[in-house]
Formats: sequence, C-alpha cells, structure tokens
Amino acid sequence: MTLLPESPARSETLPFSYTPPAPMPAADANLEQSAVPERSDARNGSPGRALLTRAEWDAAENTLHLSGREREIAEAVFDDRTESAIARELGISPHTVHTHVERLYRKLSVASRTQLVLRLVASAIGRDAAIARVTPRGR
Repeated sequence: MTLLPESPARSETLPFSYTPPAPMPAADANLEQSAVPERSDARNGSPGRALLTRAEWDAAENTLHLSGREREIAEAVFDDRTESAIARELGISPHTVHTHVERLYRKLSVASRTQLVLRLVASAIGRDAAIARVTPRGR
C-alpha cells in the first residue's frame, strides 16, 4: 500500500506499511452484572460507605451527635452522590438536601465534602478528639 499517490517521478513505496487496528470485539453478553459495580450516581467511583463498618458508622453518629437524617445524608455524601441523587434516593427535594449538607458543614466545622468525609472517618476510628483540637470552632 502506498501512502502517497503514484506519480511518474516517484513510484516507490514508503519503508513502512500501515495496518489499521483490528476492530474491537463485541461486548460479552454473558458478563455478569456483579462483575461491573453499579455506580450511576457516584461521580468518581468512590467505594463510599462500605469503607466503614456498621459499628464505625454508629460510633461516628454517636460521637458527632448526628440525627438519623444527618447520618443518611452523610453516608450519601461519603458515597460521592450528588445532591440530586441523594434527593431522589430519600424522596426529598435537592434544596432540602443542600440545606442538610450546609448544616452538617456548620455542625462539624468543615467547609467541603472532603473535610466532611475525613471528619466522619476520624470519628469512626476514634480520632475525633485529635481533630477537634486543631479544627477552629465558630465558623
């Protein structure tokens, strides 16, 4: 195969040949659903709330004095769900979810989802006292 059109002055071929890539194989219809985890509402593929045991979640809830709804919202944030996804899951409006998240930020003296998750983990593993000493109150 020549890459340049043949002309009377130049009819040799180039010193390499081009082979188009092979077509992608069709998706295996027998692939089990469990092999590909469902994360339609998670933005970054976060392993989420499964990182903490139920006992650790209970410890975080008790240490941080979270209500049942605050815990639900915190777990969903931990799963990296959007406010819209959380609202659909809980049957409330996205505005209400936003309000809950803002109140969690104030209650736990954090300013971002990342800080919220870190605070939850620290509390769950018993390190909340150390964070409380370095986290400024009264935001």
